[in-house]
Amino acid sequence: MVLFHTLSPESVKAVLRDGLRYGSQGALSQDEDIAKANDYLDSVRPARVSALGLSRNKCLYMYLAMNGMVHDISHGKVLPMRQWTAAERRVVLAVEVNAAVAYLSDLEAYDALARALAAPAPQATCRRLAALYWRTVLPMPEVVQYYLLQEDGLVLRQNAPGHLPPSFARVEVMVTQNVAAQAISAVPC
Repeated sequence: MVLFHTLSPESVKAVLRDGLRYGSQGALSQDEDIAKANDYLDSVRPARVSALGLSRNKCLYMYLAMNGMVHDISHGKVLPMRQWTAAERRVVLAVEVNAAVAYLSDLEAYDALARALAAPAPQATCRRLAALYWRTVLPMPEVVQYYLLQEDGLVLRQNAPGHLPPSFARVEVMVTQNVAAQAISAVPC
């Protein structure tokens, strides 16, 4: 499946030569609140999540696109690809990944936990929000099969199993392995 990744112009040459590395942290992960939320989520990961290689501090983060539309995490809007790439201030890369090692992440659940940690909220509240976050992480093959990307986010199809969340307003995709340079290309603005 093709996902999208953004990075600073000065990093493009190295990524197109060496690929993207699972385990390396990007610039956005250096933000204090993001680092705190990522560390907390990793510290309370369920065993089944750890076994998949899911780690907020190690995964590669990607933008979801379907049918020529991209889900912009900054505001949750779904935009035509051309409009998004023209407005994006960072370089956009198209990245071919194996869907079996990609997982959808609910950014609304993530942000709720980040706000609780910053407040700071009681530990019981933070544990509950972290558990909710990890419960909403879905394998991408399931997302592709059961969700539609619409104007207001991802919406569950009518034929979907009842245990799946009905919708996601803001999402990102976490990838749990390296991506070779041959699977990456720069997207023209």
